[in-house]
Amino acid sequence: MPTPFDSILLAASLAEVGGWTGSRLVSASVCEGDDVRLDFDAGSLVICLDPRFFRIHRTTRTGKRIVGHRWEARLQEIVGQELSELRQPGIDRIAWLTFSGGKSLVAELIGPHSDLLLVNGSGEIASAYRSVRRGQYLPPGGEYRFVPSRTAKKVAAERQVDVTALAQPPFAPWLNPEFGAYVGGPISSGGSIGALLDADYRERIGTWRLASARESLLGQLTRVYEARMSAMASIDDAIRAGGRAGNWQRMAELLLAYGPATQPRAGKDGLEIDVLDYDGNPQAIPIDTDGDWKSTAERPISRAKAVKGGANHAQDRRATIAAQIADVEDALLRLEMATHVREVTEISDLATQNRWLFLHTIDKQGRAVAAYDGHKIRQIEAPDGTTILIGENATSNDYLTLKVAHPADLWLHIRGGPGSHVVIRTNRQPQRIRPETVRYAAWLAARHSSQKHSDFVTVSIVEKRYVRKPRHSPAGTMQYDRERTETVNPTVPFQNSEKA
Repeated sequence: MPTPFDSILLAASLAEVGGWTGSRLVSASVCEGDDVRLDFDAGSLVICLDPRFFRIHRTTRTGKRIVGHRWEARLQEIVGQELSELRQPGIDRIAWLTFSGGKSLVAELIGPHSDLLLVNGSGEIASAYRSVRRGQYLPPGGEYRFVPSRTAKKVAAERQVDVTALAQPPFAPWLNPEFGAYVGGPISSGGSIGALLDADYRERIGTWRLASARESLLGQLTRVYEARMSAMASIDDAIRAGGRAGNWQRMAELLLAYGPATQPRAGKDGLEIDVLDYDGNPQAIPIDTDGDWKSTAERPISRAKAVKGGANHAQDRRATIAAQIADVEDALLRLEMATHVREVTEISDLATQNRWLFLHTIDKQGRAVAAYDGHKIRQIEAPDGTTILIGENATSNDYLTLKVAHPADLWLHIRGGPGSHVVIRTNRQPQRIRPETVRYAAWLAARHSSQKHSDFVTVSIVEKRYVRKPRHSPAGTMQYDRERTETVNPTVPFQNSEKA
């Protein structure tokens, strides 16, 4: 594990630039990564306030300047002045840079609480980079006081440690591949501590950025892969159901042939008639007593037509999904082998181009906003490619229904119990959503509800325009009208309604 930037490294870094007193500050800028760069006549100094990579040292590298950063204007107050003093009070990670005009820059390098303050000659705070120290606000005009850490107090009380002495020869700077740049090592690197820290932190930051970018993209691509595999399984179910369309057709023919002359009897799930199939084998067929024999036979005929059409569509869709699965698998392999952030960015661009990832939206001020604003909303692709969104908790349900769903989208929720809000994206054409897609979304709504262990769940389906939230109601609570319903069995894998 790399060695953190401690008091000894701070002392060594300040000792290296101790001869800069009297040098004029030529320019000062704020760069990406919470870096503040100070360019003197004698050289450049970087003060990094990143919670992971906080440090101060001489540098020869250039950072990417953030144009218009609010703190850059405050830095201009000391540009052109000479550095009159450079010190580290006590053994805390504090660097104090005093300028000829009387103002000082105070760098507090304390991990997530790292800050940079501009202090007047009277000791008052003129400005702070972050304005908050350990949860407490630092008001401009207040007196600057640093409270040493408990560890520093204890060490200072027990030992009179002179960290400056530890940072001087013969304890020369050194670089260890495992521990990073440090001083006091047995082997001298022959370079300055600033140059070693430049090289060390460049490697650390690059490794961290690569790992962060890979981890973030890996999670997203994994969810995409799982969604495509789920869609493939549903497509295969639809294709298998299409192979049984003939069964429904024959059932209709037998109903018309035997029904009018056959006496119904009580069966397991209702009335049935006994017939002989085309091979002469006895078969029991359930019947609907609400209509005549012709209307009773229309039900299996309609199912036969539907499964044939669904199977044909599923065959076309299967080739597309298979190609997408192969592309996602290739992207996951490339991501695993990536050795530079640039490679991860290329994979991310490809995923965005293929519409695998959630795109960031832009608010009215032109700022990027993360998809769903951090709410847990799951995206699933139906067998026909339609996008289905599922809220995973009460607040996410509210956000999905009130902020994400379009008035023409279809909104689903189980009747008589708590559960996820489910939204079918309709592209403003709800009438074009296939019935099987609606059934699939209803099955998802039941699976993500308190009734997921019941084998008979009723799901309400309504256009989102007819859904409203009562005033002062708890998160996730909605009222709606103009509903229609669908009954599903969430205890078994989703199957097409046309299946035998």
